[in-house]
Amino acid sequence: MRINGTTLRNFVSFCVNTIYLNVYCFLYAVVCLFRGEGSVFRIAKEVTHMFNPRIYVVNGSKPVRNGHTMFFMNHTSVADYFLDCFLTGGSSYLSRLLIIFLCPGPSFCGYLLNFVWFFWKFKKINRNWFTKFMQSKWMHRPNSGCIVYPEGKISQWDCENPLKTGVMEVAYNLNCPSQIILTRGKGDIIDLKNFILQENGHITCCVSEVLIPRDYKTKEEWFAKVRSVWKETYMQMENSTEEKEIIAPLPGVNTDLCEDEKISRSALVYSFCTIVAISAVLYALCTM
Repeated sequence: MRINGTTLRNFVSFCVNTIYLNVYCFLYAVVCLFRGEGSVFRIAKEVTHMFNPRIYVVNGSKPVRNGHTMFFMNHTSVADYFLDCFLTGGSSYLSRLLIIFLCPGPSFCGYLLNFVWFFWKFKKINRNWFTKFMQSKWMHRPNSGCIVYPEGKISQWDCENPLKTGVMEVAYNLNCPSQIILTRGKGDIIDLKNFILQENGHITCCVSEVLIPRDYKTKEEWFAKVRSVWKETYMQMENSTEEKEIIAPLPGVNTDLCEDEKISRSALVYSFCTIVAISAVLYALCTM
């Protein structure tokens, strides 16, 4: 492949900014480690503001539900992780373990503050185990939301993308109030294919009504409802001719609830030991 000057400049700029983002998140985690507490919303907000996106909501979008809520969101970029967390007021989210190698700084921060729930994705995952896994993770932040991506992978913006039922079944098993939040424009913030980080991007959002799993007799009815509302929300956003710019999280989010949270003792111990071990290895390498 032939690399021109523009591509090379994009690549260098991308690498420098990616390193900066990872170091920033790592240092924030270290500060939280010594304080014994930290704010999920604050770090998500600060990382989002590095890209300074202009965020809009379409006419007819519903308020975000606070507290114990599962948010079904579309997945178009690695930027989704911090942007969606900010939009929903510091929600937790599921992530594959492999993201640790791509974003070590944010991953360390997410582990320490317990808002990133890492799991190893594989085919035919046991739904009962998955439900218990999410339930146990949610117990550490019971009053926060949880972001899930039913498309299962980063996809192009399209309402016809098939939705996987794993996370839907978890919501049904836990009878967890749910909302669908779709956004357009996230994929341009971090473009891994072309090594581009975009500032001042235009982000459009649409939030559905709150869905209650117990209102449906079977999980199949629940799956059908989620898919139906997903498509309705997509069409509402695509067909809307009016939108309003916001300067805060999505309407409905109570930022008074986005305060510092205590770090668990186990996370403190494991994280501190990890930092000491890494520091020892680096010192040994530098003195060889």
